[in-house]
Formats: sequence, structure tokens, C-alpha cells
Amino acid sequence: GAIELIPGKFYWTSRSSIPPDSKDTHYFSTDDRLIYEPFFSDFGPLNLSLLYRYCQLVREKLYGAEMRGKKIVH
Repeated sequence: GAIELIPGKFYWTSRSSIPPDSKDTHYFSTDDRLIYEPFFSDFGPLNLSLLYRYCQLVREKLYGAEMRGKKIVH
């Protein structure tokens, strides 16, 4: 099941593939957009520029006209 982050609007789940969108739900992944680049043999979190890009992407999905009325699932 998905974890509800913003009630009725934004959810997070872990899946091996992205399901097709439905009439009321949009699914997306950042696996191919935000690629971690290690500093030195580490596995740490994304750097701040990638975190910023993620926030901008989520903002566009939450407030964009084409996603109005849809649940967003990452």
C-alpha cells in the first residue's frame, strides 16, 4: 500500500514498475531523472541541487492544471 503524505493528494510507494495512469491517479518515478553521483565510494543521499529539482517536479505535479483533481503517487 501507499503512504499518504498529503491527505487525498500525494502518496509514496515502492514499486518495481510504474503503473499506467488512471482517470483519477497519476503515477511517476524519478529513478531515471535524478541519478545519484557518489562523492567517494559512498551511497549517501541526493545532493541539494537534485533535491531542489525533485521539489520543483512535485510542485508542478501537485499544482499543475493537467493534474488537477488527480491523486499523485511517487
